[in-house]
Amino acid sequence: MEKRTTFLSWALRELGVVDWSVERGRAEESDVQQRWRGHFDVVTARGFGPPSATLECAIGLIRPGGVLLISEPPVRRTWPTDTLGGLGFSVDTTLPGLVAIRADAPNDPPLPRTWKRQLASPRFEIIDAS
Repeated sequence: MEKRTTFLSWALRELGVVDWSVERGRAEESDVQQRWRGHFDVVTARGFGPPSATLECAIGLIRPGGVLLISEPPVRRTWPTDTLGGLGFSVDTTLPGLVAIRADAPNDPPLPRTWKRQLASPRFEIIDAS
C-alpha cells in the first residue's frame, strides 16, 4: 500500500491538484469506516479482493455525489445495478477498464463485515461475463 499511496501523492502534486489527501489503510476495518464514512469525493480501488468485497468495503466511504472507481480485469462483469440503485447508487461500466459507481443520494450502507465473512457470503452478486 505504501508504494501506491506514495505514487498517488506524487502524481497529485505533479498535476497541481489542490485540496487533496491520500489515506492509507484497510477499508474493511471499523475504525477506518467510522472515521471516514461518507467523507470522500473519489475512492479508488484496485486489486485488493473480489469485486463484491471491494464494493462492500469502499461504498460507504464516498459522500453524496462522490464516485467509487474500481479497476476492472479484461473480463467484463455484470454489476448489480438494481441492488445498487436501491441503495442510491448508479453504475457506469462504459469506461474502458473501470467501473464508476456514483452516490446519487445520501447513503448509509451497512458497515463492511470481516474479510472472512465477505468471502464466505458476498453481499453483492457480481458475475464474470464469458
